Amino acid sequence: MGKGDKKRALQALLASEISVNSPALLYNQANIHLELGDEVKAIDAYKTAIKKYPSFRRAHKNLGLTYLRGSQFPLAQSSLVMALSLGDMSGSTLGMLGYCHLQNEHYASALQAYRLAQVTEPETIEWKAGVAQCLLEIGQNKEALSLMKEVIQARPSEVSYQLLMVNMLLLHGEDVKAIAALEWLGRQGELTIEHAALLAQLHAQNGTVELARPWLDLVKKDLQIEVYPRYLRAIEAVLRLSDWDLAEELLSVDPMGTELNDSLLNKRDRLRAIVLMELDKVGAKPLLEQIVERDPLDGDALVLLAKVSATEEKFEVAEFYFRRAEKIESSKYVAFFAHATMLVTQGKYGAAVEKFELAQKLHPTAQQLKYIEALRRLVRK
Repeated sequence: MGKGDKKRALQALLASEISVNSPALLYNQANIHLELGDEVKAIDAYKTAIKKYPSFRRAHKNLGLTYLRGSQFPLAQSSLVMALSLGDMSGSTLGMLGYCHLQNEHYASALQAYRLAQVTEPETIEWKAGVAQCLLEIGQNKEALSLMKEVIQARPSEVSYQLLMVNMLLLHGEDVKAIAALEWLGRQGELTIEHAALLAQLHAQNGTVELARPWLDLVKKDLQIEVYPRYLRAIEAVLRLSDWDLAEELLSVDPMGTELNDSLLNKRDRLRAIVLMELDKVGAKPLLEQIVERDPLDGDALVLLAKVSATEEKFEVAEFYFRRAEKIESSKYVAFFAHATMLVTQGKYGAAVEKFELAQKLHPTAQQLKYIEALRRLVRK
């Protein structure tokens, strides 16, 4: 039935006096409203049909479907549960209920619903994908990945399934396969800006900045606030490869049309300060001071301030910042280690040993222990 025919059918139903009191005709009205995209009127008609016939199973199911389309998951769940209680055990109803539970983060219930849906509709790939996603959420990564491979084989061109597969591969530590999947999506023109930033990050983490560069350029052209945290993680990966010039270029671009919150602002300025320090450029210190002013407990910024002060041979100021950073749990190890390193450059080997020992207690390594023993020998001499 074409759109024009549907509208004429709807007009006929609305004009009929019988339809006002007929649950079946009200149900038909709701279905046509839904097909025409008017979800509000569809919901009203389904509710009216149910009010006149509370055990109208199909109306409960379709009301749930309509709520689902509008992302009203708790309401959708309630309607679908009612349809099930009235005897509807179809795979589509159970599958939709599974999806509602999944969106509401009720993963065990979602898994149960999807598996029941598979009993009645074992060939429906959506239910298999739902099971895989639930398994992923409850930590059964190996089984989820195995199942998702079957889904991809059945629907290789389905973008949402490819992206879900990428998440599973990353959780399984299979970065190279995740990169291959994202590259394939990119060649199909199906890669979102956020996933382009993820692909750039993965390339950089794997030491291939030249492969990350085109994706970073793409992200830069349409950098939105939602993507910015991922963009900064990609830049961190670039920094680990000591590509300071590229990092400086990337950090010169801010997301469009919005101000950064303090957390993002601090992270961006911290990365900018690192780049300036590595390139021996001025400007790192005021950036770091602004971060500490906004967040006095930003241990990473305090450590960087201490390092800047040490390079200026302002060792007392450096000591002050190091001691502050050593009191913050997230920066203790880095602070102890950097502080000890500064003390070695000053020839204060005994004090350096004490700081290295504190670092060793937090994160013991064989190499660090050897260095501590070498310093102890120096002290004894």
